[in-house]
Amino acid sequence: MVRGYHRFAQALAAAIGDRLGERGVEVELLKDDGATGNFEVHLGTGELVHSKATGGQGRCETAEETEAVIAKILAYLEAL
Repeated sequence: MVRGYHRFAQALAAAIGDRLGERGVEVELLKDDGATGNFEVHLGTGELVHSKATGGQGRCETAEETEAVIAKILAYLEAL
């Protein structure tokens, strides 16, 4: 049974992979110890682009939340 935010993290990872995998974007899921309420997305540079815990941005349950994360990643890639 998948508990907590893991199912949302998996769904977001799949959406990112589907949209950005061909651009070399890789997703790594890291689990915190215990129940932290964390759900964060960082770029490889360490930059935080989404945080449920500190930014109040949710769990990417909706298409709008998912697209907002993908748009931030795309903006980063375009700036390279």
